[in-house]
Amino acid sequence: MAAFAHPEIAALVLAAPAGLKPDEGFILDQVMEEQIAYLRAGFSSAESFERHVPDPRDKALREQLDRSRETIARVSWKPYMYSYELPETLGEMTLPATVVWGREDRVIPPSSAAQWAAALPNCNVRLIDGAGHFLDLEAAEELATITVAAFEAATRKG
Repeated sequence: MAAFAHPEIAALVLAAPAGLKPDEGFILDQVMEEQIAYLRAGFSSAESFERHVPDPRDKALREQLDRSRETIARVSWKPYMYSYELPETLGEMTLPATVVWGREDRVIPPSSAAQWAAALPNCNVRLIDGAGHFLDLEAAEELATITVAAFEAATRKG
């Protein structure tokens, strides 16, 4: 979307994005993986999972996970979570991009950040220590700081 909406978009911040097939490892399959196991894998540690998900048997949580699984399947299952055409499309994008990744991500390998940096001509990579895939939960403040800084840099006059 950003590749086609530029110049309407000033900058792009991607938090552990899917879309590129990892050179190393694989993307954990949310559709095939047991729901709670997938959710656990998204956190950097068992302690962090327990802080954010106090009752994994909660009915509302399981219903939300079902809806999420259905959405993921509809949006990105063929091929699973990546597109062979995306690297070429990204190469045409000139807007500033920041890719943010948790160093302990077990859903999409953190090494994928380098692939995004190689595909995006104007890309900055930020790795967050002590965070897994769910950056918005485990590293919300740091992710927000990075996002604001990217926006400010992109819109700075001068």
